[in-house]
Amino acid sequence: MRTVKRIASGSKPLFPFDPDDSPPIPVSPDSIEYRLANDTILLGVETCRWYVQGYRYPIFETVKSITDKRGEERTFFDVAFFYPPQEHYYLEDDEENRKILEAQNQGKKDYNPLEGTTFNAFPNPVSATLDVEIFLPVEAKIKLQVRSVANKSVYINENKGKFASGSHHFQLYVLQLPPGYYLLNIWADNYLLSETILKN
Repeated sequence: MRTVKRIASGSKPLFPFDPDDSPPIPVSPDSIEYRLANDTILLGVETCRWYVQGYRYPIFETVKSITDKRGEERTFFDVAFFYPPQEHYYLEDDEENRKILEAQNQGKKDYNPLEGTTFNAFPNPVSATLDVEIFLPVEAKIKLQVRSVANKSVYINENKGKFASGSHHFQLYVLQLPPGYYLLNIWADNYLLSETILKN
């Protein structure tokens, strides 16, 4: 969906008043009036949004601001936004789009709603505390594990119960681990995500 807005503002010459409140005296034509007539600048904003069936909000969006001076268009600034589908996969108050998504995926034999799970582990390299942010598209149990290069489990955080769909934050304290590379494993039920972590 493409939306274009054009904005133009008019200006009028000033009319100074005499001290005795007599009728205004028009300002005689000068360079100001010439500039108003010949240097007109239009401002514009162009927004493009890409939607996907079953998602309430756009997946991708671009915004461009332009100036148009006597037919010559110049970009003042432009920016783009990406909204990962999994970050608004199941909205609690969006029953209509939820049904569309479920119907689209129902026929897929290997479909797993947890495939929309994403995470961010930082800082990496890490010295003491590793922050882990996890997004769940659906309710699931979360298990975090750090394994050494020799495939030995050196840290495990297994939470009881399930977490609701949405974003969750965890902290792993790894200060006691020797420096080196480790493998961070994240399970959302039986769905596994991994990333290599460097311990300073």
